[in-house]
Amino acid sequence: MGKISAPVATIALAALFFVLFSALTAFMLYSAYRDTIDRAEARAASSAYVVAAHTQWLMEASFQALRRIDDAAGNRLQDPPADAIGDLNEAVQSLPGNVQAWVFDANGVPRLTNAMTTQAVNAADRDYFLAVKAGKPFDISQLIVSRSTGEDVFVVAKRLERNGVFVGCAIIVLPAAALSQFRSSLELGPLSTVGLFRDDGLMVTRDPVPEQVQDLSKYVLFTDYLPKGSNGTYFARSPTDGVERIVGYRRVEGLPLVAVAAIAQSEAFADYWEIVRNVLIVAVPGLIGLLAMAVWITRLLRRDERSRQELSQALEGNQTLFREFHHRVKNNLQQVSALVQLQKLPLEAKQEMERRIAAMVAVHEHIYRSDQFDRVDVADYIPKLVQELRDSYGDGIVIDCAVAPAEVDREHALPLGLLINEVVANAVKHGFTDGRAGRISIDLVALDDARARLTISDNGVGFDPASHSKGMGTKLIRGLAAQMEGEHSFDAREGTRFVLLFPLMRVTT
Repeated sequence: MGKISAPVATIALAALFFVLFSALTAFMLYSAYRDTIDRAEARAASSAYVVAAHTQWLMEASFQALRRIDDAAGNRLQDPPADAIGDLNEAVQSLPGNVQAWVFDANGVPRLTNAMTTQAVNAADRDYFLAVKAGKPFDISQLIVSRSTGEDVFVVAKRLERNGVFVGCAIIVLPAAALSQFRSSLELGPLSTVGLFRDDGLMVTRDPVPEQVQDLSKYVLFTDYLPKGSNGTYFARSPTDGVERIVGYRRVEGLPLVAVAAIAQSEAFADYWEIVRNVLIVAVPGLIGLLAMAVWITRLLRRDERSRQELSQALEGNQTLFREFHHRVKNNLQQVSALVQLQKLPLEAKQEMERRIAAMVAVHEHIYRSDQFDRVDVADYIPKLVQELRDSYGDGIVIDCAVAPAEVDREHALPLGLLINEVVANAVKHGFTDGRAGRISIDLVALDDARARLTISDNGVGFDPASHSKGMGTKLIRGLAAQMEGEHSFDAREGTRFVLLFPLMRVTT
């Protein structure tokens, strides 16, 4: 068997890395896709639960109001007293919006109402009237058009009896847009909907209100899903407007109603497509760069020497690659931060990881923007890091920063940023445990051409490093100080004061 040539081996290795990198990218995208679906289904289910709870309260309040209207009507249904309208208004005052109340006699003729209308209406042919006339104590209508206002409404009706004989019907007329304000509070998105349906599949109300009443008795919600369980989620195209949505549904306890909350798939997957775009921004150049690198190495193996011009071009190319390297590292770290957000981790752990990643991102961003690869100007770098800490902790903690111009070795820049992050995090965590407002001061001065002093102080309750010596933050502070070849100390007599003395340039032997 002949020996494999170096160019062939290089191409084979590049192909292997290409496959592995593609597989890793596909796995990350698939994991993000599954997580997006899980979160969308959980949100749809929880929103349906909230809609059901709101509906249960609304219907119970309507039933109580109808009972009070029944009492107010008394035995003078044919000739109600003059002050009965005030009783109607008082009965419905706990219901949201401008709610109409009507009382009809046994022939469907209106006898009493608080509606501001002079138009005479008759309810004898309405389904809700026929239902209570046939013996139902209460009935909830489908979505109908009001004969007095011409608006889309739904009705909650109560049978009126005197001595066991049907004498009429009391109703509360609720606007079809009753769920509009409630839907807005759920913040589901402009293409998402909430709705209410009867057990027979007829629509009671929906937001946005459709142009026609929907009968979903033959729809998958009623034919497939509700028979299997009283609540759940499914993916389907809406029969009302054709939009594909993730639907959460739940039966309203004690009522013949089903609450629905539907999130448009385009809105639910908006964050996922943003993740795909960001991943591809990194992955595609990386794959192209991998192939280009394989070709470049192959050509280098076939050449014996280079001219001075080629060496100069190679040097310039290396500088560009080095800048791009820091740029891509920064982007990769930001992607890691985004992926951390998708993981099911404690909030505190996520925040700590994000702060540490942000400190590393700031170093790489400063390096590739400044084109200065061997040292970092802390007067530009640390204020940016402190600004992100301010954004992280909000207005409750004031962070002052005073940094004198000084250049530190690039090997010291990353541990310096991480150390500042950890000390400030410890100050917030242990110095302001009672949630009070506080102030943290960060000062860095160059003592001479070789050393600098970092001071971080706060006005908190004080921090004893000995009592937290085994904590991750304290260990990191010790390790980072040692990595910078520095000496650190804590003073907890008045608040906490941290001092670090360290060399500006790395000591080489």
